[in-house]
Amino acid sequence: PAITPWTLKQEGWHYDIEDASKPLTYKGVVYNEMKGVYSSPDSIHMRKCKEELFPDNTYGVELNATGAGTLEFKFTDANDVVVLSDESVISGFTELKVTSGTVDATDADLGAVDYVEVASSINLAVSQLSTIKNIVSASPTGKINIEISSIADLNALDALVKNGNVKIFSETGDALKLVKAPGAVIADAV
Repeated sequence: PAITPWTLKQEGWHYDIEDASKPLTYKGVVYNEMKGVYSSPDSIHMRKCKEELFPDNTYGVELNATGAGTLEFKFTDANDVVVLSDESVISGFTELKVTSGTVDATDADLGAVDYVEVASSINLAVSQLSTIKNIVSASPTGKINIEISSIADLNALDALVKNGNVKIFSETGDALKLVKAPGAVIADAV
């Protein structure tokens, strides 16, 4: 069968405007199918069953995202936690935004991201902060967890902040939390 531009417009997602006074909406056969798959009761039930059956297993999510501008994580369930594996690569984006849920990006390659905005929670490694210039807690409950593996990490974080290489902004002043990395050989009190 011949695939025409109209086929792609109908089958893929596209913006649709019915009334100029209303916001744009997404439409498309594939878009609606995917929306249905992730919101169907069976799909939700299966995800919850896996979470309950395997509470101690963290299956990392491999994310290979290429684009420009802002990469936003927004989960339907604010309790969702996504752990990006060490094979995850984010390229082209300059902003990372976590609107709901928690993103553990400690092992991910954040590429050119130099601005992070958090309304919920994010986990980062000290080594990632050398390219991130601004980290903003955009809500009173926004949490920025920085994983510390050694005294050298602690000293590096201190130098980055003192030299102004990374700036951390928070409404409440208590958004930043230093977290001991798994297997770290430092005292809990550090």
